[in-house]
Amino acid sequence: MAVSIRELRQGAPILDEDALLIFQKQWRTYQRLLDLDYLSHRDALSRLHAILIAEGAHPFSFLDLACGDVFGMVETLSDTHVARYRGVDLSTPALTLAAARLEGAPFTVDLIHGDIVEAIEQSDETFDIVWCGLCLHHLASADKRRMLAAIRRRTRKTCLIYEPARHDDEDRPAFMARFLRDHSARWNGLTESEWQDISRHIIECDFPERDADWRAMGIAGGFAGAEKLFTSATDFASLYRFDV
Repeated sequence: MAVSIRELRQGAPILDEDALLIFQKQWRTYQRLLDLDYLSHRDALSRLHAILIAEGAHPFSFLDLACGDVFGMVETLSDTHVARYRGVDLSTPALTLAAARLEGAPFTVDLIHGDIVEAIEQSDETFDIVWCGLCLHHLASADKRRMLAAIRRRTRKTCLIYEPARHDDEDRPAFMARFLRDHSARWNGLTESEWQDISRHIIECDFPERDADWRAMGIAGGFAGAEKLFTSATDFASLYRFDV
């Protein structure tokens, strides 16, 4: 059965041709990072998969915020007891790719086109597991706190977030300096143009929190437990688990 995409709200803006071209260029560059596993995305999803296998003995629902094109998610959910999957993303082209990848999945699939903040704050539905992969760091600190509190209200069991994290003694400029110093050589599989695109995006758009602050935000949002499970190979991002 084909997977449909529904709008979070009617009258949402339609992606125009210029926006589509920008998306395709940015998405190709981001996809290169995933293909080369420079963000340790495979390790993060592998740990998520292990948790779902070990702790998901009964059918569960799964909310994927900023799901993109669900890169790696079909494999992550395989052999688990997932009964219902919902993915939310602002990009129609990414969701179109996601729908194709999820077609024929042995569980209910619900894809929503819309802003993740609006989706989580306006809904009253709850999910057993909530996953946020590399999306919350674009928000300001106050908005992250508000978002994690809203996620807690929608979480029945566990929320996991995989996000860039500063060292506890780092401010944002120090994190960016470390990123440029450590990654310009390590990410040598990118072309110069791709590196410039990615580094510019990170410097202009990323607002990582300190390691301790990510955990504190989860507790302040109402979660009973907060734990760091994993840090990426290049010390760029960390996986956090928040339990109800």
